[in-house]
Amino acid sequence: MRLARVAHRGQLRRDLRKKLRAAFRAELDNSAEGIEDLRRMAALNPEIAATFEDKLRERSAPKVPGWAQIYVKAWSDLEHDRSLGHGGGMTRIHYASISQYGRDMGLTGSALQRLALFVRELDEEYLSFVSEQIKKAQEAAKQQ
Repeated sequence: MRLARVAHRGQLRRDLRKKLRAAFRAELDNSAEGIEDLRRMAALNPEIAATFEDKLRERSAPKVPGWAQIYVKAWSDLEHDRSLGHGGGMTRIHYASISQYGRDMGLTGSALQRLALFVRELDEEYLSFVSEQIKKAQEAAKQQ
């Protein structure tokens, strides 16, 4: 019986990680592409320019689940606390930074482990997103 509960918790955790990564990716995609589309439309049409600010606020509103807001805030606070590798490549956020952030917030035990797990998931998704954006820019530069 205990093994079944442990397996069930593991499956729930995997499902939550997938949902969080998907929501975070949607936010990253919207912020990168959607805002530029809105700016172009606002430049072409004065009527759209009037509602541009509202649409911009609407797009920047978080769509990640409520339970994940603490992890998104932690990732946002720690986003620039990483090393740059040789050639300018970004590394992951260091565990020591995540752990210290969690301890500063009063987290211990399993709560600290969850923080590290979800911040790492968000960071991996962000690094994947940045890598894709760089590849797109390189391909566009080659075509010109």
